[in-house]
Amino acid sequence: VIEMDGGSASKGPSNRWGKRENEFFFSRKNNLHGMRRQIQKLLEQQQSNGDNSGVFVHALGAAIPAAINFGLSISNASQGEYGLSARTASVDLSGLKHLLVH
Repeated sequence: VIEMDGGSASKGPSNRWGKRENEFFFSRKNNLHGMRRQIQKLLEQQQSNGDNSGVFVHALGAAIPAAINFGLSISNASQGEYGLSARTASVDLSGLKHLLVH
């Protein structure tokens, strides 16, 4: 499963949990070829180990549609071996007002 998650309040791993090896943070500035290689390598390792924990790709704002298309391209290239699940969420930033205004 390639799971897409959009809407985090931070640009990197959230403070709730640290970055796991199967998490990728997508932006429009990423080297897509390099990220695709990393994800495919990880999926192959998971398959050979019998691990089906999948890959999580997180994106913010304008990068969300590009990240979903990226996930779809990996899913399509696998010829149905990997599925895709996309979720979006909103985060109330009113509590972070003091962090945003300097």
